[in-house]
Amino acid sequence: MSLALAPAQVAAQQFVSAVASASCPGTNQTGAVHVSLQAAIDAALVADDPVIEICPGTYRGPITVNGLGALERLDIRGVGADDDATLVRLSPLPGVPGPIILVDSASAITIRGVTFDGLSEMVPDTLGQVIAIQYDGGPSLTIENVILQNIRDTSGAASGIGVLAGGPTAPGAPVEEQLLQLDRVTINNVAGVGVLADGPGVSLTVDRTLVIGPVQPLVFPPTGVRVFRGARGTVMNSHFSNFRSPAPNRGSGAAIVFQCPAVNEDDFVIAQHNSVRDADLGVSLIDADGGRVVDNTIIDAQIGVSVQSTGNRFFCSASTVPPQNLQIVDNLILDPAQAGVALTTIDPNGSVPISNTISGNSIYADVNLAMMPIMVTAGENNDFSQSVIFGGPTSMILDTTTGNGTDGTANSYTNNRCFGIASSELCVN
Repeated sequence: MSLALAPAQVAAQQFVSAVASASCPGTNQTGAVHVSLQAAIDAALVADDPVIEICPGTYRGPITVNGLGALERLDIRGVGADDDATLVRLSPLPGVPGPIILVDSASAITIRGVTFDGLSEMVPDTLGQVIAIQYDGGPSLTIENVILQNIRDTSGAASGIGVLAGGPTAPGAPVEEQLLQLDRVTINNVAGVGVLADGPGVSLTVDRTLVIGPVQPLVFPPTGVRVFRGARGTVMNSHFSNFRSPAPNRGSGAAIVFQCPAVNEDDFVIAQHNSVRDADLGVSLIDADGGRVVDNTIIDAQIGVSVQSTGNRFFCSASTVPPQNLQIVDNLILDPAQAGVALTTIDPNGSVPISNTISGNSIYADVNLAMMPIMVTAGENNDFSQSVIFGGPTSMILDTTTGNGTDGTANSYTNNRCFGIASSELCVN
């Protein structure tokens, strides 16, 4: 893979070339020349507002970016001549799990025009985790025009993470604000999670990004983007494919997951204008409070949009609330195998999705599949309205709850139009 970059407009204070005497087309080589990226970063510690330009070549990790307390920013970028492609490969040492690059800095960091290749064929099966970029601290990390690929081991048994921001913290530890931004990034063959935003204080934006799930062999279900344990995130204008679990008893693969994230205002957009194809779950909302899932296209998923209550299971805190105040609107869901939109619970204490709005969605079901376009096995005071449903040999809308809502369910249904083989009392035809 390669990336096309325009010529650099600013002379680099630090310059990296695999051969120290070589010049790098497209740059004005005025700074010091280094044969390793780590040496250039170390030299940047004493520079003002440094830019590090990297000539095409192969550079080994692990690499650490830390300190830089006196600098406002550090810009690390691959460069090339004119519009020629710039390909910079950063890979871990054989047998070293990474991260390939660790960022823990007091400065704003930008990485652009670089390919991070985990060289999975070199990573033994005994490693527990393989990480490309680990963002442990600092005000912001921006990743632009970057490729992350082959972040895994040979068997798929290791937990691969393309980009990790945050992580578990000790009880009572101060919350540090971290802003992670991905723009025009390609993530391919990561045997775990493509992007993981984990913990309070972490804010994630993913825009114009392509995320492709891992190839076989695979042990654990893959995830494209996961916003987790009090983190906040927005995923938009991005494309996801190939997020299937290798075995049903190992859980579900998912393109986009919000699992006990930060509480959002009702109109805060968490997923918009994305396309998902071939996933167990298109968008998964687990114990999420507030936010809009709007105008996404989800094709060939087991469940297009899953809203699930788990209680404080699966590493969420004891204060976790059930899914509530979510708006799932104007999405297009094509050929789901089980359900277009599903509301469920696995909380042994009985919490259920409450007060969510599901409106204006279009669900096109395969008439040969025994699926329910809308399936509600748990929920209260959820509002389903103005959706259009086509096809499906079984009930168009299945709600097994009981209460004072529409037709004795615990939820309300208005102006949902259903067209196909089956009928439903909850549809307006």
